[in-house]
Amino acid sequence: MTKETAGDSVAPLPPPPRWLSQSANWFRIGLSLFLILSVLLGTFGCVSQAASPTEWRSATDVLPKEVLIEIVKQQSTNVPDPAAIVDKSMRVWTMDAKQGEVAVFDFNHSGWCGVGGCYYPVYWIKDKMVVPQPLMAELFYPRLPPNKPLFERGEDNGQPLPCLNVWQAENESMTRLRQSRFCYNGQQYQRAGSQVFEMNQRSK
Repeated sequence: MTKETAGDSVAPLPPPPRWLSQSANWFRIGLSLFLILSVLLGTFGCVSQAASPTEWRSATDVLPKEVLIEIVKQQSTNVPDPAAIVDKSMRVWTMDAKQGEVAVFDFNHSGWCGVGGCYYPVYWIKDKMVVPQPLMAELFYPRLPPNKPLFERGEDNGQPLPCLNVWQAENESMTRLRQSRFCYNGQQYQRAGSQVFEMNQRSK
């Protein structure tokens, strides 16, 4: 028989405690669930973003305050402090045109809403340093399903400005929506047609 020397054999390590093995298993399960949820949330997040409602911006991000004050004055002579409307609540949604932008303004104030809806003037911005050209002003109800925008870009029909689509609920439950199309006629926007969609049908 030969005498064993240090390093010729290594005593096996004792098995880890049961609680440590269980903790490791739970950690692996938790990590797997985290990764799966991250992928799912990322996917649904993209879908939600694609179907987001009309994206309003502060009006002062688009036009100088002095120009916006003149727009408020054009729309109502009864506003005691037009600058306060501009500073505190005035918003805008825009879409690109062949020249400049089409801008829909929302005063975002109860004084501009009533039984017929809220007041939305539409302008053609050609030069941001001067008061833009008015295109139309209408009352619309802003209440819609979360995946439907109030305003969206319509078709390009060969005019300098694209058509403007407006979605409105046809009933209290908002299961029926009407899409109205307003198109440029050379001077202003005019209604060019509308279509009703049921919510259980594809609207595109």
